[in-house]
Order: sequence, then C-alpha cells, then structure tokens
Amino acid sequence: MAAQTNAATTTPNPLRGPMRGLTLQQAADHVVTTDPTFALSEATIRGVTYPVFANTPKTVPEMMLAVREVHGDGTDDYVVFNHERMTFDGFTGTVHHMAAALRDKCGVARGTRVGIAMRNLPEMLVLMMAVSSAGGVIVFLNGWWTTEELDYALRDSEAQLVFA
Repeated sequence: MAAQTNAATTTPNPLRGPMRGLTLQQAADHVVTTDPTFALSEATIRGVTYPVFANTPKTVPEMMLAVREVHGDGTDDYVVFNHERMTFDGFTGTVHHMAAALRDKCGVARGTRVGIAMRNLPEMLVLMMAVSSAGGVIVFLNGWWTTEELDYALRDSEAQLVFA
C-alpha cells in the first residue's frame, strides 16, 4: 500500500513511519499529547473521576459545526443510500429542522425519552441526531419484539414519543 501524495497534503502509509512498532498505549499517548483534539482532562461524575476529552464539543450541534470543514465545507456527500445522496449541509439542515419540530411540536426537551424502532435508513440517522440535538434521550427498540416485549420496554424506559 503506497502513500498517496497530493500537492496540498501527504497521507502517510500507517504501516510505515513514526507510529510503526508502537504499542497501543504508546500510540494512544502520542495522539493525546500531540493533537489538541484528543487532549485529556478529568471529570468527576457522581463521585467517580474519569478521564475525558478536554476539547470535545459539548452538544451535538456544536459537534456538527466543528466537523463541517472536513466534509468539504458542507458540500461533500455525507449519507449515501442506494440512489439517495445527502451532502453534509443537507444532512445537518434536515437534522436542524427535525430537532426544531421535535422541540416545538412534540415537546422534546432535555431528558425526554424518545423510542426509535426503525430499519437502518437515512431517516433513522437524521432522527437519532435530531433527538440528541433537541436534548432527548434515544431509546432503541427492536421492531421484531413481541407486543409484550415492546410494552415492557416502553413502560420501563418511560419513552414519551415513539418513531416506528
């Protein structure tokens, strides 16, 4: 596998170069100390201290904005399914509109549990990101479950809205 060269950038072969021969821990240490995207800090959650990424976006909308430039400033294909294509901007625009509808018309707010029982389609991706953007919590449901299993899952999760 040869390295690809472009006038603007060079993508090295991962099997050659400075990372070759490093242990997994050494490689991880290298990445978190040389790339600010992966810098670590600590957070205490319910009395337990965890290592966390220090520079990650705090919300889904912030994350989508932060990664836009690596997707051709929004013009690159982002979701491709059969003959359907969505650019990054098209995808995030649809997510934004769906999140607004979930908040404004369905009352989804921080902590609202939203059930999803859908096939792996682009609409499911949009819905997952929109629910998260609106502050909701996704409850994945299996469409093949029996009535009793779905009833239990919905009651146990306290889902207030379901997409199927």
